[in-house]
Amino acid sequence: MGEARWKGEPMSDVQRWLRLGGKAYVGKRLMASLQGYIYAMGGVDGNDSPFTKTVERYDVKADKWSMVAHMNDLHGFAGAGTARGRIYIAGGIGHGGLLDTVECYDPSTDVWTRVGTLSSPRAGLKVVVHMHTLYIIGGYNRTGRLTTMEQFDVMRARFSDLASMPRLNSNFAAALLEGSIYIIGGYDGKAGHL
Repeated sequence: MGEARWKGEPMSDVQRWLRLGGKAYVGKRLMASLQGYIYAMGGVDGNDSPFTKTVERYDVKADKWSMVAHMNDLHGFAGAGTARGRIYIAGGIGHGGLLDTVECYDPSTDVWTRVGTLSSPRAGLKVVVHMHTLYIIGGYNRTGRLTTMEQFDVMRARFSDLASMPRLNSNFAAALLEGSIYIIGGYDGKAGHL
């Protein structure tokens, strides 16, 4: 169990960092916020299996962690985002290698459902969300880093290919602002870190 869980309050009158109560699973996790909760999903286990299906929910008001339904697949180095009251996780590395699955978590039923398949299995990707569309960007597969970008319309459960990034990239930071996607840093597999 981990001890390094913190909450920053940089916008309050008294700027500070507070240690979160309870304990959460240790590992490189994906995080998402939804309906007043923080979710920590998948990541590196460090035990017998390097990755995990574990999902924990942090109740901010109660200052408490609890387990929720496990994902269907192990997910390490995946991408995650929230849309229409649900959490989506795409790709990553699982028990059998690279994943092409997209899973959706519905907190009202506490159930994970597979909702789609990426154009190719990959990890080290990013997901950014605008309204009801997931933008699934870059990553790497068995042949190397990718320029791939596709969108997933969560209302229609439909994928579409989009214009590729201008260079190979994985493990980068991504953000959406005013209709544009910004990519910073990453790794191209050749020149190194960008």
